[in-house]
Amino acid sequence: MRTLLAAVPVAILLTSPSTQANSEFGFLADGRFQDVSYREQGFDKHALKLGEANDVGRNEVLTAGGQWQYSWLDEWRVKVSALADNLEDGDPGLIEAFVGYQPIPDDAWRSQFRTGMFFAPFTMENTERFWQDRYGLTPSAITSWFGEELRTFGAEYQLDYRGEVEEKPWRLGLTAAVFQGNDPAGSLLAWRGFGLHSRISRWNESIDLPLLPAFSDAGPFPKQSQEVNPFEEIDHRVGWYVGGRFEFERSSQIQLWHYDNRGDPTSFRDGQYSWDTRFDLLSIRQTFASDWEVLAQWLRGESFMGAAPTSVDIAFIAQYVMINRRFDNQSVSLRIEHFKVDDNDLTALDNNDEKGRAITLAWLWHFAERWRLGAEWLRVSAKRPALATVDIPTEPDDHQVSLSIRYIF
Repeated sequence: MRTLLAAVPVAILLTSPSTQANSEFGFLADGRFQDVSYREQGFDKHALKLGEANDVGRNEVLTAGGQWQYSWLDEWRVKVSALADNLEDGDPGLIEAFVGYQPIPDDAWRSQFRTGMFFAPFTMENTERFWQDRYGLTPSAITSWFGEELRTFGAEYQLDYRGEVEEKPWRLGLTAAVFQGNDPAGSLLAWRGFGLHSRISRWNESIDLPLLPAFSDAGPFPKQSQEVNPFEEIDHRVGWYVGGRFEFERSSQIQLWHYDNRGDPTSFRDGQYSWDTRFDLLSIRQTFASDWEVLAQWLRGESFMGAAPTSVDIAFIAQYVMINRRFDNQSVSLRIEHFKVDDNDLTALDNNDEKGRAITLAWLWHFAERWRLGAEWLRVSAKRPALATVDIPTEPDDHQVSLSIRYIF
């Protein structure tokens, strides 16, 4: 199915009319200079993959991206986006590739459809090109997890009621999707915990797992690879998500989502387990006096893998509140968040409990067209008992101070 979906944009291009067509290119270059703490053995909260030689210190992270959009007849479009960076395993790779159809509406109702590989519309932070954060340099733990372990390989339909067309102050929206892939989703939450970082996983990329006793020959999961392939299809089941939106006078918005990958927790292939992962997500945005904005998201879910008595059974929760103040071409954001993973199984050598909090202060300045400067301070405190099994303090504080210059079009 994934191979077929990847071929859809090319097939439509080859059969589309050449008139009324438009092709656009985009580019991203982001240079960051960071002073950061780094945990050894794969428990890093910042996902820098810089190696033990850079445990604590100053680092330079360079990211580049390219994007191509082709649209025709004012209704069809193809979008392909790729990223690369100078981190370990930072080779160029696709982050999106899909074809979309949005017929021109003749009343207040508007529908749109897309198929291929794309980001589910869960985030309230990463809404810029290349799925970049519009409020700071590092998104929340919720959004970081979405960018690392979730990607839709399937089809999505969205129906919107635009109240302003009929002189009403509100809007409604409904989205539903089916997909495959994402079977290992939940692996990182269980075996590493939540992270806060801006790195986006590429198609066919593998992510290192911590060096845990659970993966040893004497552990409960000796067949598990030391890497997780987050977008792997293992059990050939179809997952789904659905969500609703309500917006009032363009200043208040509330969204509610449910996600279920319908994974078969007993399936295993090529060193990867299928995880049965589902969650609910509540999102709220409120704008005050046009230059103050408050965002909040609340995530609650569960994930299960294996069969008792050798299994992983976790419940997870995360939430944040962000205040953003815009003035002229600058903005300042303050975000406070909490996250937690509860280990509900009794599997030996596999304690996945975690409880943490984070605070982030970010400043952005769009000093010229397409150019942006940014500065950010981030502190993460998390308690994870499993760190004691690899001789790491169980309650370390991670910090990160970042300066960024970005060019994007």
